[in-house]
Amino acid sequence: MIKVRTRYNKSNFKKLAAAAEETLNITGNVIVDVDFCSCEEIRALNNDTRGIDRETDVLSYPFLTNFSMPFDKEHYPDDYDEKNKAVALGCVAICREFIKKAAKEDSTVYINDVYRAFTHSLLHLFGYDHATDEQYTQMHNKEDEIMKKAGIIK
Repeated sequence: MIKVRTRYNKSNFKKLAAAAEETLNITGNVIVDVDFCSCEEIRALNNDTRGIDRETDVLSYPFLTNFSMPFDKEHYPDDYDEKNKAVALGCVAICREFIKKAAKEDSTVYINDVYRAFTHSLLHLFGYDHATDEQYTQMHNKEDEIMKKAGIIK
């Protein structure tokens, strides 16, 4: 199970997490922290952690680099959260203000863009990347598959 800790419309994040779990064949329990920040905060995070001095929609901070399943205490004793009975997978920082501006410019649905940013970030936490065109296409297709399973998009 993918557990999501956030203060913002938790039910849809849970649906996306369940859809990701099924799509990615995740076994065991992981926990993901989702925080929301301002444009100034995400710009500072982006600059401090990636050396990129600009705002962005979402940042992913994975705690794990190598994966083996199941995600449990036996396989991840140093990353296991006893209280939540889950492996700490990583954290996500989402800038709703940036997404709202981009949605207006791109004529997209703001809330769906927030959920896509979360889904995108979740895939990064599970090791997906988009450094090449092929990886980008694969990752985008996974995002769509997860969002469709969760009932966010058709």
